[in-house]
Amino acid sequence: MDTIVDNECAKEMLKATKMTDNDKYLFRFNRIVPEDNNHEKNYKMHPGLRMLRRQDYLDVNGCDEDLVGNYGYYTLSLEEHLMAAKGFDLYDLVNAYILYYPEGDCDYLDKSNKKNKKKVHHKMQTGKWSNDMIRFKWHEILINNV
Repeated sequence: MDTIVDNECAKEMLKATKMTDNDKYLFRFNRIVPEDNNHEKNYKMHPGLRMLRRQDYLDVNGCDEDLVGNYGYYTLSLEEHLMAAKGFDLYDLVNAYILYYPEGDCDYLDKSNKKNKKKVHHKMQTGKWSNDMIRFKWHEILINNV
């Protein structure tokens, strides 16, 4: 895990949920790198973390499942769905700082985003997005508290 929401960030997030001028915001977060003010990601908006209402996520079937298994552009698919289908706007929470710890990042993960970049740009041109929510079989397990 390379990102942490501390108490100060959580407070800013809660404030954002009470905004009344527009209920169609997709919130983005700023990052700080606590132990390295010169890090390239310090004070840069996080490219993949967003905050929105659960129902809005479900209404557009979440992120495009065609992008699963490859790196990158997953969040962009959600943004495109929400902005095109529901008239959402991006809202940068510049005072809500996600703490980024580089040592928690995966060095061994292939972070080439070429496959997803090509898929997303094609989908943006054609407007043909996946309507699948989850493509694997699942079932709910109820556990009784004894």
